Amino acid sequence: MALEWSLFRGTTAIEDGLITAAELTTPAWRRLRRDVYVDARVELDHGLACHAVALSLPEDICFSGRSAAYLIGIGFAAGFADAVTVVRPPGHRLAARPGVEVSVADLSTDDIWEIRGLPVTSPARTAWDVGARFPARQAVPLIDALLARHFVVPAELDAYARANLRRRGCRRAQHAFGLADAGARTPEESLLRIAVIEAGLPRPTTQYAIDVPGGAAYHADLGWPRYRVALDYQGHPGPPRDPYRWDNETSRLVGRAGWQVIAVRQLPEDLPAALRETRAALHGRGWRGGTSDDGVSAR
Repeated sequence: MALEWSLFRGTTAIEDGLITAAELTTPAWRRLRRDVYVDARVELDHGLACHAVALSLPEDICFSGRSAAYLIGIGFAAGFADAVTVVRPPGHRLAARPGVEVSVADLSTDDIWEIRGLPVTSPARTAWDVGARFPARQAVPLIDALLARHFVVPAELDAYARANLRRRGCRRAQHAFGLADAGARTPEESLLRIAVIEAGLPRPTTQYAIDVPGGAAYHADLGWPRYRVALDYQGHPGPPRDPYRWDNETSRLVGRAGWQVIAVRQLPEDLPAALRETRAALHGRGWRGGTSDDGVSAR
């Protein structure tokens, strides 16, 4: 059948003789929006939500913010039930739609990509939009992911910030860009690093490789090599022999190498105690406070 695994406008499919109105009411099809249907076997994700919205929006809109981040390739940016975010040009009216958030802005041609047939804000513009709109703890994990996957580089973010100094949200975006770091492998690691910096601890090196006896190396999410202290989020253990996987044997080897590693297994529950323990460990190994960076950022 022509509509199998497809997303389509119901009225169009009926007019083309591909389906009847009665058939659309069967469990084989799922209604996503007014007059928008999909094969019920299709996985519900934010990309599908965006394509469903695109069927009923004018051509001059562009997907932005968290929706753009998802479409670019950041899977945790949004889920199926989250609002689809779009931007429209000034002077172009767009009626309110449930599940759609609309902002107004002029976009240059450099600000627009096309992904799977949809207009999407560029990675630099997307990073700016989330940085200017959301608090750091929401924006930075997305910006980290854009950096880590090489969709954008720090120089592009810096240039975008300089070019938009008078725009609303510029200070918030600059703050988010300053916190961003390509070394985060998960959103939890981003949140852990932000909490460390906001607590007044020296900025750590991300994914620091700790050499251990026997020639192996294990990576700590956050490390202060001058003091041989590390903070590691261990909520997502990797497979055996993964250099990012921590277990009792890894901890023993790292300890023999002279490092003190503070483990965080649940966020935000473990965070207050982990920050206290990290501060005490740094003080115990010679840190006397201050704001200077102690490591080389991976940003």
